[in-house]
Amino acid sequence: MNKFLLVLKMIWGAWCIFILIIFVMDTIQFRTAPELYPIGWEGGGWSYKNSYNYTIGNYLLIGWCILGLFPSVFYKYKAANYFLAVHFSISAIAFAWLQYSM
Repeated sequence: MNKFLLVLKMIWGAWCIFILIIFVMDTIQFRTAPELYPIGWEGGGWSYKNSYNYTIGNYLLIGWCILGLFPSVFYKYKAANYFLAVHFSISAIAFAWLQYSM
């Protein structure tokens, strides 16, 4: 069972690094070329109302990805298992909510 949890932590850590890179690249691209983004779009939600909200939203997502790396980095601690379960559950609920709300 420990090997299985270790593999899960490594997969989740790799996924968080992948998503982190995407959000960092998106933030950099938004800072250099904001005209490519539909800021001010009515149906876009909170983050598309203005450029400040979009930047703050990206920073929050970057922080969430960094938090997701903790179970991978601190894999020896028992609390990392619970943190992985909570982080994965909240991420899955948020993803499902975003998919069904649009």
